[in-house]
Amino acid sequence: MTMGISLCKSALMDADQEAARRFVKEILRITGWTANRLAKEATVSHTTISRFLNNEDVTHTLSTRTLSKIRAAASQEITGAQLDTLWLIAQRQPARLSG
Repeated sequence: MTMGISLCKSALMDADQEAARRFVKEILRITGWTANRLAKEATVSHTTISRFLNNEDVTHTLSTRTLSKIRAAASQEITGAQLDTLWLIAQRQPARLSG
């Protein structure tokens, strides 16, 4: 039973990581900023963002606080409504084809 719970938590973490990655990548795409620029604007370490984006083997996701800082920084370039939409889209799982 514990293994089932562990697998479920792992799947949720993977989904959270991918949603956060999609969100940050879209912000970078729309603003034209680099990860370093976003980190500076959000007042977080550049390695916090670059390691998370570039290392598929990370075992964590960005904290709510870090995501809030990223959102606040991006709001200089993107409206709140657009950011809300980006976040909703980022949370959707991409369609997976079996076969």
